[in-house]
Amino acid sequence: MDDQVYPDMLQRALSPLVIGPIIDPDDIQAVLATHRLFTASSNELLSALCGSWETAEGEDEEQRKRRQLRIISIMKQWMSKYWVDFADNPEMVHRLQIWIPLHLPAIMAAMLMKTIQHKSRARDVISFYSSPSPAPLLGPSGSDEWHDVAPLEVARQITLLEWELFSVVHHHEFLLWESMVG
Repeated sequence: MDDQVYPDMLQRALSPLVIGPIIDPDDIQAVLATHRLFTASSNELLSALCGSWETAEGEDEEQRKRRQLRIISIMKQWMSKYWVDFADNPEMVHRLQIWIPLHLPAIMAAMLMKTIQHKSRARDVISFYSSPSPAPLLGPSGSDEWHDVAPLEVARQITLLEWELFSVVHHHEFLLWESMVG
C-alpha cells in the first residue's frame, strides 16, 4: 500500500456525510473506522468536522441546521464507538472540550460533554471482556500432565497469554494490515 496521504480524500469522504441529501449510518461507521487510512491522524478528522461547522456560501438556514446536526451526530458516534482515537490523545480531548461549548447549542453540548466525561472515566475499565472466566477443564482426576489437559483448555490458556498483546492493537491497524495483504 502506498504510504502517501491524499489531501482531498478526507473531504471527499466527509462531504456526502455532512452535506449530502441522504445520510447512510453505515457510511458514517465506515469513515470513522477507516479514517486513519486516508488521513495522517484523528486530529485531521476532528479539524475537518469542526471546520465544516461554519455556514457555507449559498446555504439557507434549514441546510445549515441539517449539516450541523449531522456533524454533532458524527462526533457523538465517533466518541461513543471509537473512543480509542481520543483516549491516547489528551490534546484532542481538550480541543473538543473547548470547541463544543463555544459552538453547539446547550443541550447538544451537554450531551457530548457527558459522553467525554463518561468515556474518560471508563478509560481503564475493560467492560467488554470483564465476564468471569470459565472453570478450568482439568484432566482425569485432576492430573496436571500436559497430555491429560483438554484441547479447549490449552486454547484458553494460549488466548490468555496472547491477550495482552492483542488488546493493544487498535481497530485501524487491522484495517491497514488487511489493505496491505489483500
